[in-house]
Amino acid sequence: MLAKPAFEDFKSGVFRRGVVSAIFILFFFTANFAAYAEETVKIKILAVNPSATKNLKTTVVQYLPEEVTPDDILDKEGVQIKYDSEKRTYVLTKEVELAPNETQTIEVRVRNVWVIAPETIEEVKTQLKQSSEALKRTKFAATGKLLYEKASDALAQIEENQTKSLGIMQRMNLYRINMKQLEDLKQNTLSLEAMRKLEEEKKTGVRQVKFVVSAENPSSEDKKLQVRSELPPDIKESDVIDKGEFDLIFDEKKSTYILQRQDTLGPNEVRKYDITIRDVWYIPQPELDFLKAEVEKLVLLFVKSPYEEFSAKQKAIILKAIQAIEALQAEVTLSNSIDDRIRAHVLNDQREKSAKRKIKELQDLLSEVSLKPNEPDSPRVIENLIRKIVDMKNKMIVAMGLNANKPFIWWIFLGIILFLAFITIVFYGTWLKKLQEPKGGSSLKKTEKKPEPGSQS
Repeated sequence: MLAKPAFEDFKSGVFRRGVVSAIFILFFFTANFAAYAEETVKIKILAVNPSATKNLKTTVVQYLPEEVTPDDILDKEGVQIKYDSEKRTYVLTKEVELAPNETQTIEVRVRNVWVIAPETIEEVKTQLKQSSEALKRTKFAATGKLLYEKASDALAQIEENQTKSLGIMQRMNLYRINMKQLEDLKQNTLSLEAMRKLEEEKKTGVRQVKFVVSAENPSSEDKKLQVRSELPPDIKESDVIDKGEFDLIFDEKKSTYILQRQDTLGPNEVRKYDITIRDVWYIPQPELDFLKAEVEKLVLLFVKSPYEEFSAKQKAIILKAIQAIEALQAEVTLSNSIDDRIRAHVLNDQREKSAKRKIKELQDLLSEVSLKPNEPDSPRVIENLIRKIVDMKNKMIVAMGLNANKPFIWWIFLGIILFLAFITIVFYGTWLKKLQEPKGGSSLKKTEKKPEPGSQS
C-alpha cells in the first residue's frame, strides 16, 4: 500500500519495497519570522511499520518544493538527493529498516528560500522611479505618476508580507504570489499599453466581469467543504477586484491563481459565489486607434516610391483586422459568459499581433526608401555639381576674355567657386530639410518605433 503525505502540494511521499501505515510530513520554522531574517525549515518524515511480527526494509521517497535545490539542504541526515527530470524537482530518498511496530522520524533541515531579497525589491523600485521620471515632460506624465504610485503601494505590501508570521504552506504560497507580482510590476507597470489602458479606465471606468464559483454538498447532512476553483490563466492578482471571503493561491506549476475557502453547506445544497474580476480579454479602443494612426502615417512615407502599392495593400489588411477586432468585441460585450470572451480574445489577440507585425515590417521597409523617390542621393548631387563647376573653369575664364595664366585670375575664379558652393550648400540644406517632412508635417524620425516606457532591453 502506498501512503500519501499530509500535504499534497509537495507531491506524494512514497515508501517502496514495503508496507507502511502512514507517512506524515511536518514543517517547522526554527525561529520566529523577522523581516528578511535567515531561518531554516525542518522537514520531518514519519515512517511507521504497521506489522507486529515482521521487519520492514524500504526506501523513503519525498519530493521537495520546487524552490529548494541541493545547496539549500543544510542537514541531510543520511538521505540522498536525486533530480526528477520529468517533474523538475529534487527528491529525498533514504533506505530505512523498521522493526515490528517501529516508528522512525527522518529530519532534514532546509534553508528558508521563500523570502524575496530586499535588493531585488529595491531594484524594481529604482527601475520604476527612473521610468516615471522619464515621462515627466510627456503627455503620459500624470498617468505614469499614478501607475508608479500604485506600483509603490504594491511593493510596500510585498515588503510587509515578508514580516508576517505564517505557516510554511501559507509562506510558500505568499512567496509565489509575491514573485509573480514583482515580475509583472517590473515588466508591465509603465509600458505604453498599460498607460493607454489606464487612460481609458479613467474615462470609462474599469471593465468588470463576474466569475462564478460553484459548490455542492451531495450528502443528506450539513458538511464543511473546501471550495476551490482555478481562475483563467490570463488573470493576475491585480485583476481580482473582489474575491469575497476566498483566499488567493498561486499554482506555480500551472502559472494560475486559485480561489480557495472553507464553507459549510446544508444537505444537498448547491451554492454559487460571484467573484468580480477585470475584463482582461478586451483590447482597449485607444490601443486599436493607435495602430490605425501608425499605419496611416507610415503609408504616407511610401507615396511615389516603388513600395507605394505594396504599403497600400498592407494598410488595407491591417485596417481590416482592426475592424474585425472591434466588431467581435462589440458582439461579446453583450454576453455574460467568460468563455465567450476568452474564445473571442484568442482570435482577436492573433489579429492584433498580426497587425503589429505588419506595421513593424513597414517600419523596417523604410530603410529601403530614399529621402525622395526616384532622386539620386543628395551628397552625390552636390559632389557632381561642384565637379562640373571645376571642370568648366577654363571655359568660363576664356568666355570672360581673361588670361588663365595670371595669378589674380585664379583669385577671381576662387571667389566665384566659393560663392557658388555657398549657394549650393544653402539650397541643398533647405531641400533636404523639406524632404524629411512627410505630408502630415511630422519629421521622418517620428516614424521610428519608440521603445515602450518601462520596458527592458
